[in-house]
Amino acid sequence: MKRSGVLVGLWAALVLAMAAHVAWLLAGGHLQLDTDVLAMLPQDQRQPAVQAATRVLAEAGQRRVVVLVGGGEWAAAKAAGDAVAERLKAAPVTLKFEVSDAAAAEWLDFYAPYRGQLLTPAQRERLQQADAAALAREAVEQLYRPVGMPRIGRWNEDPLNLFSAWLGERAGLSRVRVTEDRLSLDDGRDHHYAVLMLELRASAFSMTAQRGLVDALDTARAALPQGQQLLAIGVPLFAAAAAAQAEGEVHTIGLGSLAGIVVLTLFAFAAIRPRLLVTLSIGVGLLAAVSLSALAFGNKLHMITLVFGASLVGVAENYGSNYFSGRSGRPFAERFEMLAEQGPVMWLAMLTTAIGYALLALTPFPGLRQIAVFSVVGLLAAFVTTLLMFPRLDRGEMTFTRFARWLGSRRALWPALGRTRFTAVFVAVCGVLLVAGFAQLRTQDDVRTLQNSPPGLLAQQRAVSALMELPSPAQFYLVRGDSEEQLLQREEALTTRLRAMGNTVQAVSDWLPSQARQAADAALLGRVRGELLAEAGR
Repeated sequence: MKRSGVLVGLWAALVLAMAAHVAWLLAGGHLQLDTDVLAMLPQDQRQPAVQAATRVLAEAGQRRVVVLVGGGEWAAAKAAGDAVAERLKAAPVTLKFEVSDAAAAEWLDFYAPYRGQLLTPAQRERLQQADAAALAREAVEQLYRPVGMPRIGRWNEDPLNLFSAWLGERAGLSRVRVTEDRLSLDDGRDHHYAVLMLELRASAFSMTAQRGLVDALDTARAALPQGQQLLAIGVPLFAAAAAAQAEGEVHTIGLGSLAGIVVLTLFAFAAIRPRLLVTLSIGVGLLAAVSLSALAFGNKLHMITLVFGASLVGVAENYGSNYFSGRSGRPFAERFEMLAEQGPVMWLAMLTTAIGYALLALTPFPGLRQIAVFSVVGLLAAFVTTLLMFPRLDRGEMTFTRFARWLGSRRALWPALGRTRFTAVFVAVCGVLLVAGFAQLRTQDDVRTLQNSPPGLLAQQRAVSALMELPSPAQFYLVRGDSEEQLLQREEALTTRLRAMGNTVQAVSDWLPSQARQAADAALLGRVRGELLAEAGR
């Protein structure tokens, strides 16, 4: 008995430590709830560089949200955008929607020293093929043209104004423009939008930050004047929707199971004490599952793991129910003797269930391994709580109830198949329904069906992507090199081939050409400029 008391004390201390850990995870926002269904799939260990690139791309955009406000004239869109920005200042985000003249000048000043060695592919091809006389006529025409593209530098340094055209092509990579010191966007049909770029200060999967952002956007949307709309896209918004859906499913499954168990317990034992203790064992099981799983997986749990964990309510309840079923009709003093008799049966029930869940850890799916750890830990903690805590917290007598006697007497009638005409007909009807149901089953192995995003968010995603002409971040080429220069040269060779096949490509070398490319373009520009100026001076 003394040894058992020491075990009870150790277990109580461990439970308190796990409770403190879970409180720290939740209160401090340290627990990251992953909603990406692809995170549950096997990782391709043969391509670690691809995995790293995918992770960097995901992490780069997971805290960002793009908001478009407007839909009509620019003046109204600007006013609505400023009003939304004012409301979003209280949200846990970093907001950018204004661009000062100094910021634009800083961008120009960065590239200005290199304007004599920057060419677009079209400019490069034209300079290589056109004759000096034709280029001279074009340069003189641009000089005397009353309206044209703004020129940076003197005419004789860039007679064809190639640098301004190069900058214009860089700006054309995005449809977002600067209008009256504001980020703006239009669809070409007199529909103007103010663009607000948001970035969460906390993790994209922080539920507190998600709720703060969603509430601020909902408030801003409700305050918009008639005729103005607010479109928002970003990982935090989908994560918030998934978190809300998972929370609802956990409540539905968990509370529904708990309500059914409570009703059954009240009928079977006619007391609230068994229900409270069984609930305690389930709570300890879930507490241990969250705490140890967070430690094992770097404070990151998948939403599907938590939803699946709600099924622990129905499984872990069996241990407490077995205990009180054995206690019914026996004196209070015999509870330890009863537990010794019930122990082998309870151990068998726990081990068979735990082994079944543990087998999930043998699969190559990270998500299933996490579910396995969560489930096994939760079941084991609930079982240990039943064995150690119930005999000491369970006080009073447990008499047989009328419902318990009736339910126990039904065991003598099972199985009753074939004893009456009713059971035969019932089995036949069930068999027909089962066959008909199996005939209607269809397999579906598309992993995208596991991610059921709200239609409203998907509609906004499509609308904003169409307006901004956003590329798919999931389609990319990974280029390797022994040095930055080799990397840029290889990327330039790849983009040249891809664009020749009619593909739209975004690349680092579009903004930072290799030194070899800059040297070749500088030589080409120097030669053409000399010939052009000589031809223009005649």
